[in-house]
Amino acid sequence: MFLSLKNQRWLLIGLGGFFGGGLRAVVEHLLQSDAPLGTLLINWTGVFVSVLLTEILVKHWSVWQQWHADFLSIGLIGAYTTYSTALLEMSQQAFVPAIIYWCLSIIGGVLIALAAQVCARWIRGAQK
Repeated sequence: MFLSLKNQRWLLIGLGGFFGGGLRAVVEHLLQSDAPLGTLLINWTGVFVSVLLTEILVKHWSVWQQWHADFLSIGLIGAYTTYSTALLEMSQQAFVPAIIYWCLSIIGGVLIALAAQVCARWIRGAQK
C-alpha cells in the first residue's frame, strides 16, 4: 500500500471528521430553535452510537479496533458531538436553565449510554 500505517490513520480520522462535522451541521440546521435542542440531540445520539458500536464491535475487537477508533470514534463521532458547544450554550443561559441543560446533558448522556448497552447486548444475542 502506498500509505504508511500512520498516514492511513490520519486519513481515516480526517475522513471521519469530514463526515461527522457535516452530519452535525445538517442536524443543527434542521433543529434550529431558541433552545439548544440541536446540541443536546447531537450529543445524545453521538453517545448512543459510540456505545452501541463499541459494544457490538468488542466481539471482533482485534480486527476492527484501529479502524473503529480512528474513523468512527475519533473522526466521525468526535466531529459530530459537540460538548464544547454545550458548555458555551450553558454559559449563555440564566442559572436555572443552565442547570437543567447540564442535568439533561450529563444524566441524559449516561442514561442513553446504558440504553445503548442494552440494545447492543440484545443485538448480539439475536445474532447467536
